[in-house]
This record gives sequence, C-alpha cells and structure tokens, in this order.
Amino acid sequence: MYLLHILPSCIQVLGDAERCNDYYYVPDILHTLEVFGGNLDEHMHLVAPVLVRLFKVELVDIRRRAIVTLTNLIPKVQVGTHVSALVHHLKLVLDGNNDDLRKDAAEALCCLAHALGEDFTIFIPSIRKILVKHHLRYRKWDEIENRLLRRELLITENLSVQKYTQCPPDVISDPLDDCDGTPSEIADETQRQARSHQVNDVRLRSAGEASQRSTREDWAEWMRHFSIALLKESPSPALRTCARLAQLQPSVGRELFAAGFASCWAQMSESSQEQLVRSLKTAFSSQNIPPEILATLLNLAEFMEHDEKPLPIDTRLLGALAEKCRAFAKALHYKEMEFEAVCTKKMGANPVTVVESLIHINNQLQQHEAAIGILTYSQQNSEVQLKESWYEKLHRWDEALKAYTVKSSQTSGPLQNLDATLGRMRCLAALARWEDLSALCREQWTGAEPSARLEMAPMAANAAWHMGEWDHMADYVSRLDDADENKLRMLGNATASGDGSSNGAFFRAVLLVRYKKYDDARMYVERARRCLATELAALVLESYERAYNNMVRVQQLSELEEVIDYCTLPMESPIADGRRELIRNMWNERIKGTKRNVEVWQALLAVRELVLPPNEDRDTWIKFAELCWKNGRISQARSTLVKLLQFDPESSPELTLYHAHPQVALAYLKYQYAVGDELKRRDAFSKLQELSVQVATTMGNLPGTSANHGTMSNAGVPLIARVYLTLGSWKKALSPALDDDSIQEILISYHNATLSAKDWGKAWHIWALFNTEVMSRYTFRGRPDIAGKYVVAAVTGYFYSIACASTTKGVDDSLQDILRLLTLWFNHGDTSEVQTALQKGFSLVKIEMWLVVLPQIIARIHSNNRVVRELIQSLLVRIGKGHPQALMYPLLVACKSISILRQRAAQEVVDKIRQHSGGLVDQAQLVSKELIRVAILWHEMWHEALEEASRMYFGEHNIEGMLAVLEPLHAMLERGDETIKENAFIQAYGHELLEAHECCLKYRATGEDAELTKAWDLYYHVFRRIDKQLPSLTTLDLHSVSPELLKCRKLELAVPGTYAAGFTTCDD
Repeated sequence: MYLLHILPSCIQVLGDAERCNDYYYVPDILHTLEVFGGNLDEHMHLVAPVLVRLFKVELVDIRRRAIVTLTNLIPKVQVGTHVSALVHHLKLVLDGNNDDLRKDAAEALCCLAHALGEDFTIFIPSIRKILVKHHLRYRKWDEIENRLLRRELLITENLSVQKYTQCPPDVISDPLDDCDGTPSEIADETQRQARSHQVNDVRLRSAGEASQRSTREDWAEWMRHFSIALLKESPSPALRTCARLAQLQPSVGRELFAAGFASCWAQMSESSQEQLVRSLKTAFSSQNIPPEILATLLNLAEFMEHDEKPLPIDTRLLGALAEKCRAFAKALHYKEMEFEAVCTKKMGANPVTVVESLIHINNQLQQHEAAIGILTYSQQNSEVQLKESWYEKLHRWDEALKAYTVKSSQTSGPLQNLDATLGRMRCLAALARWEDLSALCREQWTGAEPSARLEMAPMAANAAWHMGEWDHMADYVSRLDDADENKLRMLGNATASGDGSSNGAFFRAVLLVRYKKYDDARMYVERARRCLATELAALVLESYERAYNNMVRVQQLSELEEVIDYCTLPMESPIADGRRELIRNMWNERIKGTKRNVEVWQALLAVRELVLPPNEDRDTWIKFAELCWKNGRISQARSTLVKLLQFDPESSPELTLYHAHPQVALAYLKYQYAVGDELKRRDAFSKLQELSVQVATTMGNLPGTSANHGTMSNAGVPLIARVYLTLGSWKKALSPALDDDSIQEILISYHNATLSAKDWGKAWHIWALFNTEVMSRYTFRGRPDIAGKYVVAAVTGYFYSIACASTTKGVDDSLQDILRLLTLWFNHGDTSEVQTALQKGFSLVKIEMWLVVLPQIIARIHSNNRVVRELIQSLLVRIGKGHPQALMYPLLVACKSISILRQRAAQEVVDKIRQHSGGLVDQAQLVSKELIRVAILWHEMWHEALEEASRMYFGEHNIEGMLAVLEPLHAMLERGDETIKENAFIQAYGHELLEAHECCLKYRATGEDAELTKAWDLYYHVFRRIDKQLPSLTTLDLHSVSPELLKCRKLELAVPGTYAAGFTTCDD
C-alpha cells in the first residue's frame, strides 16, 4: 500500500541523478526496485523509461547495474508493452564497444526472449545482424534463436537462464504449483516424450474397425472407443493429456475427435490411412448410425479439408449425408464442389440433379437470391434442360403453373402426365385458385390410381373446403389416413409443410364440425395433434423457421376447438355473447402476431370461416386482401374482395359500389388503384370522391360528427377519415405538378381527415408533412409571404401527431416529427404566430417526449434570436422540474463552452434547477469535474499542448500563440496537485517544466531568443518522456486519478447515460 508513495520518490532520485550527474544513490535505488519485484508490474510504464535512460550514462558500473536490474525484473513483470523500447536500447548497448556490457545486454535479451516466447521472433534478425557485425557468439543466445526459428518450446536447461525465468519464492508463489521436480526436469521430460512418441497404427486400425457395428448402441460405443484411442495415440502432448478426461466424459472425446484424428493422420502409414477411410465409409453407409455421430464425422471431413488434408471420400456422398442430417451449410459446400466438377467435365454426374439440389439447399438456408442465380445460370446454359419443379422450389408459382401446363399438353405417358398434373395442382393450391383446382381434381379423380389419389387427396380436400363442396370433400378425405393408433401408417415422406399423417384427421375434424358432430370432431383434433407431436419436436430443435408451417397446423387445431366452443355456446345468453366476443377478439389479436404471409393467414381464416362469415369479420378479411395484392397475389386479392362485396363490379356493372359496405368499397377502390393502370387509377379516384360524399352524408354531412358502428373502420378510426386521407394521397400522386388548385384540394382533404379523427396521429402527421412540403416549395420559389402561412399549420400538425403517438406508439415512432418540429421552431420561431402555436403545442405534449431530443435543444440554447432562446430556456426549465437527471450532464457541458452566450444561457437554466434540486446539481458538478479530470490526465494535456505549441513556434513562428497555449497549463501546475497521479506528474516533470516556464518569463522580460531555445530544450525532453509513457497508460487506478470520485457513494445522481424516464436510479 506504501508503494504509491515510495515509487515516485525513487523515480525522482533517478531523474535527479541523471540531470545532476550524481549517481551516489542510484545502486541503492536499483536494489530497491529489484526487491519490489512483481509489485512493480502495473508501474512499469514509470520504471522502464528511467532504467533505459541509465543505459546511456558515462559510468560503466551504473550502466551494468541498470541492465542487471532490468534483467532481474523481466521474469517478474509484464514487459509486453515495453518490449520494442527495451530491445532497441539493449541493441544499442550490444552495438557499443564495451565487451562486459555486451554480455550483460545479451543476458537481458535472452531473458526477454524467454518472457515473450514466439512474439520475440521478429527481433531476431536485427539482433543477429549486430552479433555478426562484431563477430560475437553467445551459446545461450544461439540456442534460443534456433528454438524460436523452429517454433519450439524454450526450455530453461541452463541454470544461468533459470535464474531469470524463476521467481524468488518470497516475491511470487503459485499455490497451484505442486509439481515435483525442478522446472528443467519437467521440461526435459516433456520434450523427451514429444520426440519419442510414435503413433501406433495397429491400435488405431483396431479401434476404428467398423464392420461389426450395426445398432445405435454399437455406434455410440465405437465413437467413444475410437475417440479415446485417437487421443491416447496423438503425437500432441496436449491432446494426450485429455485422453483420461475423455474416458470419464465421452463428450470431450467427441469435441476433440477431429483434432485427434488430424494429429494422428499425418504419421500413419498409407495402408493404415486407407483402412481408416474404409471404416469411415462403413459408418457413413450405416442406416442405424445416430445423427449426432454422423454430424461428428461430417465435422471431421470439414476439419481435415480446412487443414489441407482432405479425406479421400467422394464429395457426392458427403453432400448427400449432410443434406440428410439437415446440415445445409455443409451440404451446400459439397454440392457446389460437385457442380463445379460437373461444369468442368471432371465428374459424370447428372447436372439437372445437381442444379435441383442447389436450388433446394439454398432455399432451406433462406438464400433465395442464390437459388434464383442458379436457375438463371441454368437458363443460360443450353446443356441443362429446365425442370418445372425448379420454379416450384423458388415459389414462382405462376411460371411453374405455365411450365406444368405445357408439360401436361406435351406428354403422353401416364407417369409423366401424372407428375405434370400433380404439379399443376400444387401451383393452383399455392395461388389459392380453388375453383380451378377443384375442377381439375374432379376431372382427374375418377381415373386416377389409388397411389395418385393419395397424393391428390389433401389438395383436393382443401379446394373443396374453400369452395364449400362438402360432399366432394368427404369423398377426398375418405382416402386419407384417419390417424387411428391401432392402424396408423407412419408416412416416411412427411414434410415440414404439414402434409404428413395429420391431414386425414384434420380434414375429418373440419367435416365433423360442419356436420355439427362436435364430440367426434374433438377426437380427430386430438388424433391430428398426436400425429404432429413427433415431427414438430424434431423440427423445432433444428429450426423454428422450418417448423413454422407445422406450428400453423397446431394453431389451426386449437382454433378448431375454439370454433367448437363458439358453436356450442347457447343462443340469446349475455354470458355466451360475451364469450363469443372474447373469442373473436382473441382471434383478431392472435393473427396480428403471425407472419405477414398469405398461406398462413389463408389457413387460419379458413378455419374461422366455419363459424364466422367474412362479412362478420370484415377488418381481418380486408387486411388479408391487402396482404394478397402486396405479395403479388392479384387474383386472390380480387376474389377475396368480390366475396366481401357479394358481387363482381366488373361482371355486374349495373351494381355500383353504393350497394356494398363502405369499408369494403374503400378496400376495393384501393385494390383497383394499386394494381390498375393510369386510367383505372383515375377512375378509382373519381369513385372515391363519390364514396366520400356518401359516407359523409351517412355521418350527417359534417366532418367531426360522431360516427356510428357502420362507418367505423379498424383501430377505431372513423371510415370517413380514412376516405379523406386516401383522397388527399391519391390527388397528390395524380398531380405531380402540384399547382395552387391541387395544393388547396389536397390540404382540404387532409384537413377534413384531421377534423374527422382528432386522435388519429397518422392524419396529423401527413397533414403537417404536406404543409411543410408546401412551405418549402413556396420558399424555393421566392414567395416567403405565402410560405409563412403554412408554418403555423405544420407546427400545429406536428404537435398533435406527437401527442397522439405518445399515447399509442411511444417516442420512437414520433422522433422524426419531433425533429421536424424543432427545425421549424429554430428557423421560424421569431414570428408571433409561430410562438403562439408553440406555446399551445407545449401543453399538448408530454414532457417525456422531449428527452430524446435534448442534445438538439441544448445545441440551440445560445440562439442569436432572443425569442427562440427564451423559449428554449423555458422548455428546459419545465423539463428540469420533471426530469432534472436528464438535463444535468449536457447542461454542465454547455456551461464549459468557449461561447460566453452559451455559458450564460446554460448557467441560467442550471440556476433555476438548483432552486428545487440543489443537491443534485452539486453532485453533478462534482462528478462532471472529476470525470473530465479522469478523461484527460495531465500527461495527455501536456503532450497535446506541447505538440500544438511546437507547431506554432517552429512551424508558424508564432511566439505569442505558443506562450498562450502553455500559460494555462503552467498556471494549473502552480495551483498544485489534487491527486496522487498529478503529484507523480509534478515529481517527474515539475522541475523541468518550472525551469522552462522561468525561461519563457525571462524571454517576455528581455526578448532574448536564447531563453526560448533553452526553454524548448527542456520542453522537448519532457515531451519525449511523456510520449514514451503514454502508450503504457492503458489502465487507471481511480484512487490515484480521482479520489473524490472514489468517495462518491449513495448519490442521488444517475450514472451518465443510464437515466431513463419512469425507472428508479440505483444509488450504489
């Protein structure tokens, strides 16, 4: 504990000795440093530079004593950060003309080499050059050099070397070091074993023999025995020591299996290698080998390939096994190698099969762009014939349907025709073209073989379900397995798409719900759930993504049970009505948490449609239609909307949208606008204008009147507000020139939307954004008088948008609006109209909303505009009353600004906060001051200041500028130190800096340049010493650099960056 007080004095003595050329006390000080030993580890940045400077003094005894002291310290401390400087100065001694000192320097370099190991190798060439230059030979150095160049372990065989690499027991002792024997004996034994150990091929061949293995237990025992044998026979001592642990814990053997195999492989004979490869192939071909062991063997093949020693096993086999294990990344690597070999004619594989595998694997890895790239390459390569299934794997259903249709018309064989027909069915099912699929199934069903019917049945049943053809569905479902445990056939090719053995039970449950046989339906739901259990458990362990479709089927089963509950509730009962409402709300919330995927929504809505017609769940079905057209499912979107309209506007022009529900009519017009051409879009716009009149009339002619249930859309927003907002957006898109009339029409539509739904943040956001755009447009045209009218509207709109977001979405969603509001405030806040709007707006918005933009607000605290500045200060004071913690640090930083106006403005706010939070302000000022002290030490301040002063003096010849830079730091030194670190700085550099300052003062008095020259000699000497010390200042002792901060306990003040509104700060 006294080292921090003693060490600076020791260093001061050594520094004074160098300056005064009096070395009487130096030997005693050096002996003291040796006694300190390992305790100097964290202070070597102070000790090393002083010792190195002693290498250059004239007295040979002092130089030798300094080198010996360094040699004795090296094994006891970490010298990695100082090694370059140490080696450089030792080389200077080695390059000198004193033979005794050369020997001492060589001993020190040997000690450094032992301390650093392989990291010392980079210094060998330069040291070797000096030794050759002076014809010097040192046996210990030659031995160390040879070992390092051969990358061998440095062994301390010689006692003269050991004395530097062993620590005295009274300095450092290791309680874990209970090994018998000296270090040299242990090292000798380790080296002898490393040289003498030979791999026993016979034992490895016997352990790896796999011909008699058949069951899972056999293969588990084979892996355990083989992995232990590899570790025991490994030429690596580190791996051999793990063999005993692997016997106790088999997982260790599996983890080190590849490393042990690779270490033995290089020393085995060719015949033994061939035997092991045959054993591995036997393991790969086994049908009963556990997947985890197969994965370990695949990892071995990958490890050997990385080690540039690939196993002689066909990549096609490895790729197939990797795909079997669902190790798709490995499978992709091997298939790409196979594809390259096929392209270069090095392998005779079928290119069509390889391309199809690549497309499939890339899809499994969610690398759809790569899969499309493979298909594009195949299209450009005339030697590869495209397959229809490739489009299907890429989910390009329209192209796949065309390809299958062409194939169906061109093939005459029954098998080829069946394949094309099933492909068309899959594509029609994916595109939800249920009418076409149902017709195709009826057409093909009668003449199909039983095996073909089994494949058609799930798709045919699904189509019949959606078309309401219940009798046909019953016929199709009868061909599917009913999942009875007594006669269950486990289908081996069940996939992750939910098309396994659960289909029969699931479709039967749907039919039974339709026939109101609810007890039997529950039984089939349970059967379907049991069928899914095994497959789902395996898929979830591999990837939730690949198990998602099965999870959808599980949700369908749960909702089917809820449908049964819904249907069995008594009629005309308030409790039952409440339960039905609860189920409907639960379904609405649940579907919001699913993927925005057409297939997922379609599957869930089909179940709900059993009890809830689309016109009773209008919001969800409209969202589904939007999802369809946004994902390119135009025909499915149209059919969904036609179902909701209950007529087709294109085929029945005599029926107008007036006959439909306004919400559905709006959705249909949005669909027409989204997918139509310019003419269709303008037609949709004109019809939307008519719809707005119709809805407004229904509501009572005036925007802002209360809306009944029929005119409310989803999320509780009045339908008329959505109509007006859509009108404005479409008018803006259809009027790219934006003349004055168009601007007014758009503004009226947006304004009506805000009046119709005053709590709808989206309307206020768009209204404010468009007003900002119009303001910018007129400003750009040079019409600021007109532009000013839109600033107040924009400010008001942003305030309402932020206020609405604070109650619904939160700060993150309103951040852009807050920043836009600040821009308007700072640029236009000097007008009275804007000031009034700002004052009203501040009362609308919660004070917490401003916390995220505090940096931007404080950045303008010194605005030249007095009105803006006062308004900013007023807002900051309001924030300070509710959240003083959030303001403290940024305000105190502003108080230290070089701008006087900024300082005063920030200080005024701090003074007002002090009135109600005085203790917090005092704590913040203390912590802020101490953090700055820690952030930039005196060493760093002087280093930077001397560098800047040097530039001014030598580069610009600006003497006054140089003196102005250094004067504050000299004043800081005169005030004295407050910490141990600052005291150490004064002891190390204070005397020289004081002399330099006196020279500067003499220059001011006399004007003689000689005084500045003398001052800069001293400054340069200090700068060099600090420059060498700075890289070692990687850690700071808080006791040394800021004792006041160390004393801080139980503060009311939060740690910088941790304060969050609504959370209690930790006071520890």
